[in-house]
Amino acid sequence: MRFVLVRHGEPGWREGGVNRDDPRLTPRGRQQATLAAVALADDEFDHVWVSPKVRAQQTAAPFLEITGRSSETLEYLEEIRNPAWEGTDHDAMEIFAAHRRRNPQEQWQGLVGGESVTDFHTRVTTGLDESLSALGITRSQESLPTWSKNTDASVLMFAHAGTNSVVLTHLLGIDPVPWEWERFVTGHASISEVRTIEIGSVSAFSMTTLSATRHLPDHLLTR
Repeated sequence: MRFVLVRHGEPGWREGGVNRDDPRLTPRGRQQATLAAVALADDEFDHVWVSPKVRAQQTAAPFLEITGRSSETLEYLEEIRNPAWEGTDHDAMEIFAAHRRRNPQEQWQGLVGGESVTDFHTRVTTGLDESLSALGITRSQESLPTWSKNTDASVLMFAHAGTNSVVLTHLLGIDPVPWEWERFVTGHASISEVRTIEIGSVSAFSMTTLSATRHLPDHLLTR
Protein backbone atom coordinates (compact mmCIF):
# COMPACT_ATOMS: atom_id res chain seq x y z
CA MET A 1 0.00 0.00 0.00
CA ARG A 2 1.12 3.55 -0.55
CA PHE A 3 0.12 6.94 0.82
CA VAL A 4 0.93 10.10 -1.12
CA LEU A 5 0.43 13.21 1.00
CA VAL A 6 0.19 16.68 -0.53
CA ARG A 7 0.32 19.81 1.56
CA HIS A 8 -1.96 22.62 0.38
CA GLY A 9 -0.62 25.54 -1.63
CA GLU A 10 0.24 28.93 -0.17
CA PRO A 11 -2.80 30.37 1.67
CA GLY A 12 -3.71 34.01 2.12
CA TRP A 13 -3.86 34.12 5.91
CA ARG A 14 -4.45 37.88 5.78
CA GLU A 15 -6.79 39.60 3.34
CA GLY A 16 -7.78 43.22 3.56
CA GLY A 17 -5.43 43.68 6.51
CA VAL A 18 -7.23 41.15 8.74
CA ASN A 19 -6.80 37.47 9.58
CA ARG A 20 -8.75 34.67 7.91
CA ASP A 21 -9.66 31.45 9.70
CA ASP A 22 -10.25 29.46 6.49
CA PRO A 23 -8.15 31.25 3.88
CA ARG A 24 -8.18 30.77 0.14
CA LEU A 25 -5.05 30.10 -1.87
CA THR A 26 -3.03 33.06 -3.02
CA PRO A 27 -2.34 33.43 -6.77
CA ARG A 28 1.03 31.79 -6.11
CA GLY A 29 -0.72 29.01 -4.20
CA ARG A 30 -2.99 28.33 -7.17
CA GLN A 31 0.07 28.04 -9.41
CA GLN A 32 1.62 25.59 -6.96
CA ALA A 33 -1.58 23.50 -6.92
CA THR A 34 -1.68 23.32 -10.72
CA LEU A 35 1.93 22.17 -10.96
CA ALA A 36 1.39 19.56 -8.24
CA ALA A 37 -1.62 18.29 -10.19
CA VAL A 38 0.42 17.95 -13.36
CA ALA A 39 3.15 16.08 -11.46
CA LEU A 40 0.61 13.59 -10.06
CA ALA A 41 -1.76 13.30 -13.03
CA ASP A 42 -0.22 10.18 -14.58
CA ASP A 43 -0.10 8.27 -11.30
CA GLU A 44 -2.72 5.71 -10.34
CA PHE A 45 -4.69 6.23 -7.13
CA ASP A 46 -7.54 4.16 -5.78
CA HIS A 47 -8.73 6.85 -3.38
CA VAL A 48 -8.41 10.63 -3.13
CA TRP A 49 -8.96 12.07 0.35
CA VAL A 50 -9.24 15.81 0.96
CA SER A 51 -9.46 18.01 4.04
CA PRO A 52 -12.63 20.13 4.20
CA LYS A 53 -10.68 23.40 4.51
CA VAL A 54 -10.79 25.75 1.52
CA ARG A 55 -7.02 25.78 0.95
CA ALA A 56 -6.91 21.97 0.72
CA GLN A 57 -10.00 21.79 -1.50
CA GLN A 58 -8.53 24.38 -3.85
CA THR A 59 -5.22 22.50 -3.97
CA ALA A 60 -6.98 19.26 -4.89
CA ALA A 61 -9.22 20.92 -7.51
CA PRO A 62 -6.69 21.04 -10.42
CA PHE A 63 -5.81 17.37 -9.96
CA LEU A 64 -9.47 16.38 -9.93
CA GLU A 65 -10.15 18.50 -13.01
CA ILE A 66 -7.18 17.18 -14.99
CA THR A 67 -7.81 13.52 -14.15
CA GLY A 68 -11.61 13.52 -13.93
CA ARG A 69 -11.31 11.79 -10.58
CA SER A 70 -13.71 12.16 -7.68
CA SER A 71 -12.62 12.69 -4.10
CA GLU A 72 -13.83 12.08 -0.57
CA THR A 73 -13.83 14.97 1.91
CA LEU A 74 -12.90 13.70 5.36
CA GLU A 75 -13.58 16.02 8.27
CA TYR A 76 -10.85 14.56 10.47
CA LEU A 77 -8.19 15.75 8.01
CA GLU A 78 -8.80 19.37 9.02
CA GLU A 79 -5.75 21.15 10.41
CA ILE A 80 -5.60 21.86 14.15
CA ARG A 81 -8.35 24.33 15.01
CA ASN A 82 -7.03 27.73 15.97
CA PRO A 83 -8.94 30.25 18.11
CA ALA A 84 -11.64 32.22 16.30
CA TRP A 85 -9.41 34.81 14.61
CA GLU A 86 -11.57 35.72 11.61
CA GLY A 87 -11.45 39.48 11.02
CA THR A 88 -8.94 40.25 13.78
CA ASP A 89 -5.75 42.20 13.15
CA HIS A 90 -3.29 40.57 15.59
CA ASP A 91 0.02 39.01 14.48
CA ALA A 92 -0.71 35.28 14.38
CA MET A 93 2.92 34.45 13.61
CA GLU A 94 4.04 36.02 16.88
CA ILE A 95 1.39 34.03 18.76
CA PHE A 96 2.69 30.82 17.20
CA ALA A 97 6.27 31.81 18.06
CA ALA A 98 5.29 32.52 21.67
CA HIS A 99 3.59 29.12 21.85
CA ARG A 100 6.79 27.37 20.70
CA ARG A 101 8.68 29.10 23.54
CA ARG A 102 6.47 27.42 26.14
CA ASN A 103 7.54 24.41 28.17
CA PRO A 104 7.26 21.33 25.87
CA GLN A 105 4.65 19.61 28.04
CA GLU A 106 2.52 22.76 28.09
CA GLN A 107 2.47 22.80 24.31
CA TRP A 108 0.08 19.82 24.33
CA GLN A 109 -2.57 22.31 25.48
CA GLY A 110 -2.43 24.19 22.18
CA LEU A 111 -3.37 27.84 21.80
CA VAL A 112 -5.80 29.39 24.26
CA GLY A 113 -9.26 29.15 22.73
CA GLY A 114 -8.18 26.60 20.12
CA GLU A 115 -8.02 22.83 19.86
CA SER A 116 -5.46 21.13 22.08
CA VAL A 117 -2.70 19.22 20.32
CA THR A 118 -3.76 16.13 22.27
CA ASP A 119 -7.30 16.35 20.89
CA PHE A 120 -5.92 17.07 17.42
CA HIS A 121 -3.79 13.92 17.50
CA THR A 122 -6.72 11.84 18.73
CA ARG A 123 -9.06 13.26 16.07
CA VAL A 124 -6.70 12.56 13.18
CA THR A 125 -5.47 9.12 14.27
CA THR A 126 -8.94 7.87 15.21
CA GLY A 127 -10.34 8.96 11.86
CA LEU A 128 -7.37 7.53 10.00
CA ASP A 129 -7.70 4.14 11.71
CA GLU A 130 -11.38 4.03 10.74
CA SER A 131 -10.58 4.88 7.12
CA LEU A 132 -7.80 2.29 6.98
CA SER A 133 -9.99 -0.35 8.57
CA ALA A 134 -12.59 0.24 5.85
CA LEU A 135 -9.85 -0.50 3.30
CA GLY A 136 -8.80 -3.68 5.11
CA ILE A 137 -5.78 -2.33 6.99
CA THR A 138 -5.55 -2.64 10.76
CA ARG A 139 -2.82 -2.23 13.35
CA SER A 140 -1.43 -5.64 14.19
CA GLN A 141 -1.26 -7.03 17.70
CA GLU A 142 2.54 -6.88 17.64
CA SER A 143 4.30 -4.61 20.11
CA LEU A 144 6.15 -3.08 17.16
CA PRO A 145 4.36 -0.66 14.78
CA THR A 146 3.18 -3.15 12.17
CA TRP A 147 -0.04 -3.54 10.23
CA SER A 148 -2.15 -6.38 8.89
CA LYS A 149 -3.50 -5.68 5.42
CA ASN A 150 -5.38 -7.41 2.63
CA THR A 151 -5.10 -4.60 0.08
CA ASP A 152 -2.47 -2.76 -1.91
CA ALA A 153 -4.61 0.33 -2.32
CA SER A 154 -3.01 3.64 -3.22
CA VAL A 155 -4.26 6.77 -1.45
CA LEU A 156 -3.67 10.39 -2.43
CA MET A 157 -4.35 12.87 0.37
CA PHE A 158 -4.57 16.66 0.20
CA ALA A 159 -4.30 18.17 3.67
CA HIS A 160 -2.09 20.30 5.93
CA ALA A 161 1.37 20.44 7.47
CA GLY A 162 0.09 19.38 10.89
CA THR A 163 -2.39 16.79 9.67
CA ASN A 164 0.09 15.20 7.29
CA SER A 165 2.71 15.08 10.04
CA VAL A 166 0.33 13.33 12.44
CA VAL A 167 -0.58 10.82 9.72
CA LEU A 168 3.11 10.12 9.07
CA THR A 169 3.82 9.77 12.80
CA HIS A 170 0.96 7.32 13.18
CA LEU A 171 1.76 5.19 10.14
CA LEU A 172 5.48 5.02 10.93
CA GLY A 173 4.88 4.20 14.58
CA ILE A 174 6.73 7.22 15.98
CA ASP A 175 5.78 8.60 19.37
CA PRO A 176 3.78 11.83 18.90
CA VAL A 177 5.06 15.22 20.05
CA PRO A 178 3.25 18.57 20.24
CA TRP A 179 5.56 20.11 17.61
CA GLU A 180 4.77 17.78 14.68
CA TRP A 181 4.82 20.81 12.33
CA GLU A 182 8.54 21.22 13.03
CA ARG A 183 9.40 17.50 13.01
CA PHE A 184 8.19 16.84 9.46
CA VAL A 185 8.82 20.16 7.71
CA THR A 186 6.98 20.35 4.39
CA GLY A 187 6.67 23.12 1.84
CA HIS A 188 3.48 24.34 0.23
CA ALA A 189 2.20 21.94 -2.46
CA SER A 190 5.00 19.51 -1.60
CA ILE A 191 4.60 15.76 -2.00
CA SER A 192 5.50 13.13 0.60
CA GLU A 193 5.07 9.37 0.37
CA VAL A 194 5.11 6.24 2.50
CA ARG A 195 4.78 2.64 1.34
CA THR A 196 4.29 -0.65 3.12
CA ILE A 197 7.08 -3.19 3.25
CA GLU A 198 6.70 -6.80 4.28
CA ILE A 199 8.11 -7.66 7.71
CA GLY A 200 7.54 -11.37 8.28
CA SER A 201 3.81 -12.01 8.11
CA VAL A 202 2.87 -8.35 8.66
CA SER A 203 3.64 -4.98 7.07
CA ALA A 204 5.25 -1.74 8.17
CA PHE A 205 5.22 1.69 6.60
CA SER A 206 8.46 3.05 5.18
CA MET A 207 9.00 6.69 4.20
CA THR A 208 10.25 7.07 0.64
CA THR A 209 9.76 10.81 0.05
CA LEU A 210 9.42 13.87 2.29
CA SER A 211 8.42 17.29 0.97
CA ALA A 212 9.39 16.76 -2.67
CA THR A 213 9.17 20.03 -4.62
CA ARG A 214 10.88 19.12 -7.91
CA HIS A 215 7.68 20.10 -9.71
CA LEU A 216 7.97 23.69 -8.47
CA PRO A 217 10.36 26.33 -9.84
CA ASP A 218 12.43 28.24 -7.29
CA HIS A 219 10.18 31.31 -7.35
CA LEU A 220 7.22 29.18 -6.25
CA LEU A 221 8.91 27.55 -3.25
CA THR A 222 7.23 28.69 -0.03
CA ARG A 223 6.63 27.30 3.44
